[in-house]
Amino acid sequence: MYEKTKDRSDLLVVTMNIDEELGLVEPFIKEKGYTFPVLPAYTFIHNMLDSVGVPQNWILDRQGRWQWQMLGFNSMEVDWEGTTLAKLESVQKGM
Repeated sequence: MYEKTKDRSDLLVVTMNIDEELGLVEPFIKEKGYTFPVLPAYTFIHNMLDSVGVPQNWILDRQGRWQWQMLGFNSMEVDWEGTTLAKLESVQKGM
C-alpha cells in the first residue's frame, strides 16, 4: 500500500508498531527490506483502545475524524489493496 501511494500529496499511509520491545522493530524492518515509515505506538494504541487486535486498518479524513476501520485479516479478500484504495478515494471525495 505504501509503495502505491508514497508519491501522492493528498494522503499519507502510516504504519504503527505495537511491539513492547522497540529494539526489535528496526532490525525486523531491515531484515524484511521494508521501506515504509513505522511509528512506535505501543503506549498510544494501548491507551486509546479497549482491546488490541492486529492488523487494524483505519482511514481518517483531513480533520482527523475516523471514517473507516477494519480489524483483522481476511484471507478470502482477493484484492485488499484495491478495496482499501477505493475506500480511501471515497473518503477523499466526501471531504
